[in-house]
Amino acid sequence: ELRATGLFCESFLLAQDTDDWSAAAELVDAGIEAAADTDEPPLVLAMLHGIRAECDAIAGDPASALARATTACELAAGHRGSWGHAYCVWQLGNARRAAGDEAGAIETLTECNELATALGTGIGEMICCNDLGEVFEARGELDTARRFLDRALQVRKELGAVRMGYVHGSMASSLLAVATVAEKQGDIAMASQLLHDAIP
Repeated sequence: ELRATGLFCESFLLAQDTDDWSAAAELVDAGIEAAADTDEPPLVLAMLHGIRAECDAIAGDPASALARATTACELAAGHRGSWGHAYCVWQLGNARRAAGDEAGAIETLTECNELATALGTGIGEMICCNDLGEVFEARGELDTARRFLDRALQVRKELGAVRMGYVHGSMASSLLAVATVAEKQGDIAMASQLLHDAIP
């Protein structure tokens, strides 16, 4: 289990910091093999399946991503109330989004946002709000999108999460996201201010 946890951490950082999801997938597969040797499936096994789902989604295989994320949530079901469980729920929402299941993605990401908020994990709330904002923007529901993106930006500022890697972006990308929706809403002054703040 300790080796599996180490491989999860290494693969997570590799993927987020270098965008090399293929190399990360190899580490995850080794971690899954190591965790499978335990008597009772540990939470890290669920999390490994979760990040493997993300690797598949990035690689353009949404069907595999959805299957792996579903497995992750099933394995994590016995660990409700943990960060790991919320992480797996996010992975399922991400996989549903990749598979084109917009309604399922909204439902699952909303659940994850509630879990992350209850846990007090600001990072989780920020990520879910950002994802939900993007989904609602794509649907043309700008007021809802703006609410989620504003919250994501607020939490990012509170956490000082200036740069979160390829998937979860930076302060500049959050400012741009809000500015884009503000411009679509006709709030040109706010959009201009946000864009000014986003430029170093």
